[in-house]
Amino acid sequence: MGILKPNWVKEHVEEHFLRHFQKLRAPRWCTVLVASLITLACSQALSDELLSLAELRSAYEMSQSQYMLLDEIEVHVTDEYSGSPVLLLHASGLNLRAWDSLAQTLGKRHRVIRLDWPASGLTGPDPLRAESIERYLSIVDELLTKLNLERVDIVGTSTGGIAAFQMAARYPGRVSRLILINAAGLPRTPDTNPNQSRAALALYDGLRVRPLEYYETYFSMIFRPPYQTPDWLLQMTYDIDRRKDIREEQNRFLENFRTGDPKAELSKITAPTLILWGAGEQALLNPEQADQFQSWMLNAPSLVIKYPGLGHYPYLEEPALIEGDIEAFLAGDLDPQLRQRSAP
Repeated sequence: MGILKPNWVKEHVEEHFLRHFQKLRAPRWCTVLVASLITLACSQALSDELLSLAELRSAYEMSQSQYMLLDEIEVHVTDEYSGSPVLLLHASGLNLRAWDSLAQTLGKRHRVIRLDWPASGLTGPDPLRAESIERYLSIVDELLTKLNLERVDIVGTSTGGIAAFQMAARYPGRVSRLILINAAGLPRTPDTNPNQSRAALALYDGLRVRPLEYYETYFSMIFRPPYQTPDWLLQMTYDIDRRKDIREEQNRFLENFRTGDPKAELSKITAPTLILWGAGEQALLNPEQADQFQSWMLNAPSLVIKYPGLGHYPYLEEPALIEGDIEAFLAGDLDPQLRQRSAP
């Protein structure tokens, strides 16, 4: 799977350069610096090709893929298995394939619905050029209507977690149970801003197409030993981010993003809620935010589970562990551990 160009040219040029440059006995720092620039230049030359949406769909769509017109956007959706419905909302920068393992596990007892957000995966461009969380909510609301689903369980992670808890707050009659995994959406401070650790990526700013090394660097800040970035995730993310205009769409989403008043939103939720958090050093969001979510959910019974050593995508690092807790919660087995917060 994937449409990455061969790397043999880059490797040959790097080897040739280093062999001859070292003969000059240049200082090591100089060799390393110039070698990095050569690597970047070669990678950029090899990956300079933009890809069409048709090419990406040909490479990555699944047998169960379908495309639904939702809020004027052609959205990539999968709807499989049977049982009580569960909607999975992925993180920004990923796509619905990040849920492959969880979808298969939940499919034993549940109907599993997934979608690619705008500027993600195989979903088409937004003709209104108005990517935002509000559009996310509109898309989910219309999706549930078209699928004739009155109520669903929702699992949301990172940016998908924002859409998940806002759906539960604004449409309480449509959400039976809510699961948040390292959810974003709380006010950002210097200590909780997930972008503060991304200075290493500044080298790639302004490039027409980010090389594969960009994604290797990015994911290395998320998947720390003993966990490794899955090859399929690295390849797919690199390929999809080469789609024409997708970077502009992603930038518009960031420009339109507003935290709003999450305290007020969370206080409106009544659905039983499970808050899961990777609490290792590599977590992009401070583990204390899990407690903050729970403290503001005054009208929903909730439970927080933290996983020491796991990061921002714990469901990709230790899928069996996370999936077991999700299955138990959806089945009601964790209900005796839920607690209702009260206003101070």
